[in-house]
Amino acid sequence: MDQEPIFQPSQALAKHAHIDAKGYEALYAESIADPDGFWAEHGKRIDWIKPYSQISDVSYDASDLHIKWYADGTLNAAANCLDRHLAERGDQTAIIWEGDEPDQQRHSAHHQRLDAQQWKQRDLGAMARAGFSMATSRQILDHDDPNTIDDLLHRLD
Repeated sequence: MDQEPIFQPSQALAKHAHIDAKGYEALYAESIADPDGFWAEHGKRIDWIKPYSQISDVSYDASDLHIKWYADGTLNAAANCLDRHLAERGDQTAIIWEGDEPDQQRHSAHHQRLDAQQWKQRDLGAMARAGFSMATSRQILDHDDPNTIDDLLHRLD
């Protein structure tokens, strides 16, 4: 069987990496030696609505097969992925949308995503007043192409 080629990063890219091979190996060794301790520490890197008290719950028994991480904690993914970056990274790209064609691409900064969420709330209200069900409204507003949403909403006005 042929092996896939390995492409090494450029020196410029490697220079700006968050971790090098030696640092990765050290983290990996730590994660293997004490998985719960390692993930307890790294779980603190994100904001929790309700902090976790249990790191992992794992069973490989065929009658009770399950793997759960931070099962008793509650977090808000949108807040962790977008909102908490507004102050320091508001103008940096948060999401890259890729369409079906090479020229269909859109970059959205963190502050634009917050604006988009505020617009989505406004749009949900407008669609409810126009008689759309919440499920239909969400399907339309969660569509991959932002232009589709704008076109539809302009027709509702």
